[in-house]
Amino acid sequence: MASVITGPLRRGARSRPAPRVSGRRRDAAPTRVLRGVFRALPAALVLILVLAAVTWGWEQLRNPLVFPVRQVRVTGTFHYLSPDRLKTALARAVSGSFFTVNVKAIQNAADAVPWVRRATVWRVWPATLVIHVVEQTPFARWGDDGVITPQGVVFFPGVPTALPGLARLDGPPDSGEVVLDHYHRMTNLLATVGLQVAGVTLDARRAWQIDLADGIVLRLGRKNTMRRLGRFVRAYPIALAKRAQQVSVVDLRYTNGFAVRWKAPGGRPATTTQGS
Repeated sequence: MASVITGPLRRGARSRPAPRVSGRRRDAAPTRVLRGVFRALPAALVLILVLAAVTWGWEQLRNPLVFPVRQVRVTGTFHYLSPDRLKTALARAVSGSFFTVNVKAIQNAADAVPWVRRATVWRVWPATLVIHVVEQTPFARWGDDGVITPQGVVFFPGVPTALPGLARLDGPPDSGEVVLDHYHRMTNLLATVGLQVAGVTLDARRAWQIDLADGIVLRLGRKNTMRRLGRFVRAYPIALAKRAQQVSVVDLRYTNGFAVRWKAPGGRPATTTQGS
């Protein structure tokens, strides 16, 4: 426990009285505080007013009644896509004011519309949205109601679309690029003997079939597809070209040779096997 030791005052020493504070000095301190407060008030008020103005301005920018999107303009070259149909599909995505409308959401919604390959969206002052669309280019029909592009992209328009003169390709889901690649290779090979391809099909078992423009069906199976087709191309000018109109089906799923189903006069097919 600490103790305090005090010594006696020296003789003759006097204690100093506490300094006196005049009334003026006591009143000066509160005055200075008030004066500082009053000096700070204008700056604080200005800051409050600025914040209020910014908040009000932002609310006005967000208000679709003050800055509405009055027009949606669709541009591009269209052969299959209807601009009115595109506008209808984007109606839900176009929400908010001119400044707050979600351009990215509109672009994503446009990209999801069949026949749209790529969409770009931007604002035009004071109240217009411009949507520029690059339309898909059809390369062939896909199945009964689909379309495949030159890039192997398969999509389904949802409405009947006339595509006269295009080949018919078909295959399992996600096989568009594979089928398209085989179509090109098969078409080039068959063209050497003057045959045109009307369709190529890859079935669920991964077996290939070619439909020629003259009605002949080529069944290639699952293995050695191009080798079997090459065998047919070599034999066609010699064995089949002169009787092509009578050929119904050529079955190439043999190790050496192929089987031919002929169009019989009575409508019943007859089969002949041709060796290699």
